[in-house]
Amino acid sequence: MKIRIAPLAVMGLAALAGVNLWLLTVMISGGTGDEPAPVATPVWDAKLSGSGRDDAAAKPISAYRQTLAQPVFFKTREPYVVPPPRPVAPPTPAAVQKPAPPPIVDPGFTVAGIIIGQSVRKAYIHTKSDQQGNWVSEGESLTGWKVQAIDAAGVKLQQQDHTIELELYPMRSDDHAPPASSPQGTAGPATMFLKPNPLPPAAGR
Repeated sequence: MKIRIAPLAVMGLAALAGVNLWLLTVMISGGTGDEPAPVATPVWDAKLSGSGRDDAAAKPISAYRQTLAQPVFFKTREPYVVPPPRPVAPPTPAAVQKPAPPPIVDPGFTVAGIIIGQSVRKAYIHTKSDQQGNWVSEGESLTGWKVQAIDAAGVKLQQQDHTIELELYPMRSDDHAPPASSPQGTAGPATMFLKPNPLPPAAGR
């Protein structure tokens, strides 16, 4: 019986034999060839030459004293920046002084008569320029003046912080001293203290 080999297998065997023969030839030629000459290692020279200054001498370490004192990456080597100006505080407004209140002028009141009874206290007040006065009671106002108190001696008037006392008899003497007033709240007729000049009747009397 005759063995038959496929043509494709024959071609593969032939290619494999050719590759082996080529590798064998390369190995033989590499073993018998001249070795390449070793390359010389370059020598490191720290003295780098500058442009146009090949023969210049190296600077001593003392020449770099400022650089060593302030290294490049230290914060002290930063350029100086002028700080922004401080904001100016607004001027303090001047204290506004309140105008002084107008001076209180003496009204020129005169007491011409006083009535004091159980439930009534009245005073007849007029001015020097106008003899036609008015009967006023405690708590009432007369041309801006409030009647604070009425007693047998006179009347007390007040306007703002100013107080004046009007006496029925400014110049008292033993002959013209007014009689004592009846205590308020006691029974009895009203007591009238009058000056010699006639007075109009008091309202409600």
